[in-house]
Amino acid sequence: MKPLFALCRPKLFLLAKMPLSARGFTLIELLIALALGLTLSGAITKIYLKNNASMQQDEQIARLQENARYALRLLAREISMAGFAGGTPEQGTLTPAAIATGCAHETWSLDLTTPLDFINNAQAGSSMTTQAGVAITCAAPDELVDDTDIISVKRTADRATLENGITTANIGAIDNQWYLRLADSRSDKSWINVASGSTIVSGDATSGSDVDYWAFYHKIYYLRNVDDSGEDVPTLCAQVLQGSSLAEECYVDGIENIQIELGLDLDGDSTPDIFKSNPSTSEVGDVVVVRLYLLARSPNEINGYSNNKTYYLGTTTIDNPDDGYFRRVYSTTIQIKNARLPNA
Repeated sequence: MKPLFALCRPKLFLLAKMPLSARGFTLIELLIALALGLTLSGAITKIYLKNNASMQQDEQIARLQENARYALRLLAREISMAGFAGGTPEQGTLTPAAIATGCAHETWSLDLTTPLDFINNAQAGSSMTTQAGVAITCAAPDELVDDTDIISVKRTADRATLENGITTANIGAIDNQWYLRLADSRSDKSWINVASGSTIVSGDATSGSDVDYWAFYHKIYYLRNVDDSGEDVPTLCAQVLQGSSLAEECYVDGIENIQIELGLDLDGDSTPDIFKSNPSTSEVGDVVVVRLYLLARSPNEINGYSNNKTYYLGTTTIDNPDDGYFRRVYSTTIQIKNARLPNA
């Protein structure tokens, strides 16, 4: 009888003669392959998650920038046009028309002696009085963002709707539009409201009538702490004059704070000598420029991001929000083209 090792010898011999490609993996080789595969899969997953997080962050920042720039352009244009009244300098000679807007006293909206007014660091839930001493009730005090400024701007459009009786566009009014009517070589000034769906008086809309119509706007800008869907998202809104009332319009979300500083010309050279965030009523008449600061935030929190920064909006400091929203401060300096404002 042959010994056991002799019986196994042919198989061992055959195994030794097999090519390496036909032998398969040894246990050690298999373990090494598995380890390398897991390492590679983990690296790919990590890269994917990192790129995905980076893409989401870039998207949030891009939306923040878009919203902030839109808000900055909107407010800058409105403020720069404050007090413009169809090119007539004597705003104080125009008698205010009385309309019951339900926001303030009846002649406030159409009173061009206060083309730019504001409330410094308004508080939610409290009574609000502008720098010119006007108590307003239409800006939803309970929904205001605390410690932000409210800005009231009155102006006409930059182009006449009707010029010397001629217009190149439809003269049907929209949403009870108010117009500044100028007649008799612009010496006769009055207010006229053209109801929605109506047309301008036929006698005025006649070529050579020496009558101009300038669309008039009064808007009160403020920050609301909820968006239109009721979510806790700070939103730039305004109360807008429409006929006999002021109606709310909202423009852009993600604006957390608005601060303004008024540049006062004390020596009559049309350049600011001092900036104040809360000037007196008499000093508002010396305003020639406005510094506007906005604090904007991303629409959503960013995963893995912790915001512990301090933000400076002029003389206002906002410390350590301690959340996951990305924020950025935007600012611009706006020349009041119709300086001086007739508030003094």
